[in-house]
Amino acid sequence: MITVNPCFIEEVLAPLVGGADREDDFANFGLFNIESEVDVKRLAKDILYPEFASKYPVFKETIKNSLAYYLVYPKVNFEAIYNSILPPFETPKDSYLFFIWIWEAFFPDESFNYIINMHIVEDSDIEAPLKLLKKIRGNS
Repeated sequence: MITVNPCFIEEVLAPLVGGADREDDFANFGLFNIESEVDVKRLAKDILYPEFASKYPVFKETIKNSLAYYLVYPKVNFEAIYNSILPPFETPKDSYLFFIWIWEAFFPDESFNYIINMHIVEDSDIEAPLKLLKKIRGNS
């Protein structure tokens, strides 16, 4: 059984959190065109993936499974998820496609359709990422 939660999708964007409030981020990220597949994949590989890769294995797995699940079953508002982190970019015209490009950059040659064959439980607890980190660290 795999538990997924849309709150984990935000975790792939962690380096961009609050960038709308930092002038330096506008300058640093100004070279990326959020509508360009090439630029989004470069952003994902160069900026987003290193932080993802540094996370605890079980945390990364939960992020991956959650992203895969909601890409297969788009029950969430990807635009709202994107905007919730206040990134240093305008909202992509197609936020769902934006997250597909991130998937492709993070997990090349791996389809998110693997999740179809899994037994999934959806969790909507907005504190799920924090609770998982506490559990991993032994601070239950």
